[in-house]
Amino acid sequence: MNSTNIRTFRNQSGKTQLELSHELEISLRHYQKLESDQSDIKLSNLEKIAKALNVPTCFLLNTQVTKHQRKLTLNCKAEILDMLPIGIQINDTSGLIVFSNRYHQKLCNISDEDLHAGYYIWDPIADSDERLQLKSYLKLLVSEKPTTTPYFTRNKLSNGETVPIRVDWSYIFDDQKCVIAFLSVITPHPSW
Repeated sequence: MNSTNIRTFRNQSGKTQLELSHELEISLRHYQKLESDQSDIKLSNLEKIAKALNVPTCFLLNTQVTKHQRKLTLNCKAEILDMLPIGIQINDTSGLIVFSNRYHQKLCNISDEDLHAGYYIWDPIADSDERLQLKSYLKLLVSEKPTTTPYFTRNKLSNGETVPIRVDWSYIFDDQKCVIAFLSVITPHPSW
């Protein structure tokens, strides 16, 4: 476990050690010990810390921190997500994909280089008009937050073929209930 993870995410949250210790209802000294040496932290305490920092627990367990160019930080190893036979994607409110598991990358023909350079959710869509519609739809989702419904489209592959897909998605909110990102499950949809 990386001893800098709690400190990293606490710094990103803007909270002080004292504020976090009060929120966790532990002494400042106890919190400082947890932050300096995570090796003896009980999972239940780690879950409380993650909740207070508004990050998934796995972010604090991982030893590898990856910073996205837009300052969204993903800190979970993706081995388990990469094993799933479904696409998992996280995109920010601008449409930029900030996480894509291997199945999603294969399904949508996205390379690691594409993601590093900046790849948007509409980039794999075959129809140019639909790409424009999706940009408008994303703005509406952020501003009005309608009920989630599956999204159906066709993605283009490198060989020119298209594959029909289904996108089931949900909002990711901050503490003020503002949309900060979207989590999507993407699957081939041959009956569409």
